[in-house]
Amino acid sequence: MTTIHLVAESPLSPARVLAAGHDFSDRRPEIFPAVSTKYLEIHDSEQTSPDVTEGTRAAIGVSFPNA
Repeated sequence: MTTIHLVAESPLSPARVLAAGHDFSDRRPEIFPAVSTKYLEIHDSEQTSPDVTEGTRAAIGVSFPNA
């Protein structure tokens, strides 16, 4: 399984940022406008480590050249 670590500065509280990241409801495109629910598939929704497939209408992705 791939693990992605992200570091960013935000004026939001850590709790609010984590809540947004863990929100896989129909609100996800409101929180992350590039995400489309059409390409969102929830495989397992454990509270601390959900397993999802997520995509965008624009085919924007992450490339792992040496993976």
